[in-house]
Amino acid sequence: MENNSTGNSRYSLIQRIGALLGIAVLVGLSAATLWVALFGKVKSSTLFLRLLVTTISAPIAIWLLVWAFGAIVKIKRNSKEEPETEEGESGNG
Repeated sequence: MENNSTGNSRYSLIQRIGALLGIAVLVGLSAATLWVALFGKVKSSTLFLRLLVTTISAPIAIWLLVWAFGAIVKIKRNSKEEPETEEGESGNG
């Protein structure tokens, strides 16, 4: 069994820091939503709704951005590779 140290991970330090920051933001949004729901005044209903929408839509938006970035990187990697010509495509068929 190998020891999975930071040198053997497939994620870079920047990616790990970004993930931790994202988790902290989502926990903060959830805590703020809960706080406003429990202790908010009557006039804070708009703040609660905005926090609720943000708490739900932020992870979806982050996932879409990560997915799009991965797709773009994959396309760039494929375009940098030289296309190989297959035998039998010379038109002498």
